[in-house]
Amino acid sequence: MKEFDYKEFANVLRFQVRGLVPEQFKDKEQALQSLIFEEAKYFGQKFSKFDLIDSLRCSTIIQVIGEWSFHKYIDCCIGGVPEELKSSIVHNVNEDIFNSLIKISELQGSESQDIPIKGSILANIETLVKKSYKTQLENLRNEDKISDICYKKTIKSNNFKDLEKNQDKFFDDVHSVPVSIWDIIKAEPFVSLAYIVTLPITFFAFIVATYNREILFAIFILIIFCILLWRFLTRTVGILFKTAK
Repeated sequence: MKEFDYKEFANVLRFQVRGLVPEQFKDKEQALQSLIFEEAKYFGQKFSKFDLIDSLRCSTIIQVIGEWSFHKYIDCCIGGVPEELKSSIVHNVNEDIFNSLIKISELQGSESQDIPIKGSILANIETLVKKSYKTQLENLRNEDKISDICYKKTIKSNNFKDLEKNQDKFFDDVHSVPVSIWDIIKAEPFVSLAYIVTLPITFFAFIVATYNREILFAIFILIIFCILLWRFLTRTVGILFKTAK
């Protein structure tokens, strides 16, 4: 898939993790970033074999994989799964996600780009993830690689649902990590472009108003400029990988 730059997209997903790992697992943030990057890159590379799947569908599938990588890694952390086992659990779950979405895309054929991955498809993927995740944990328990207590606690954990129910609380609890301006521009190019265009225009309007001695209007424009500049410099990128709406 020549149109899909999977390495760049994997990099974008890695940036999105920064600053949104729950406080109690902030020491795992770098490992989680690396995991999501490697998983996105691995599955992105596989798209070269599927000529009928367009770049938009490719990126959407990788987004779904990135999101579930995040949630299941956090669930493993909550359950106390040993670090050396987490990546294999996540990878095996992602294999099932990838194969399922590829099968759906192939059945849809050339019309797949017109059929977004949402609704019932995402619901089925969630069910698939639960089943695959449970299978991985059961195998590890049977091999005595995790305890029964760890198994039960990990199965019970559901970061995806917790995030849905308590989104505001989740964002209050996250560990903030500085994100560079370049990271933000790359992760949200269109939003960044809007700021880059608006800021100079606003500042120019301030200069003109000041030159014309329209003091109140100049102050008003300056306030708007400062707010926009502050918002641009303090933005962070969310982990909620938004699939097609």
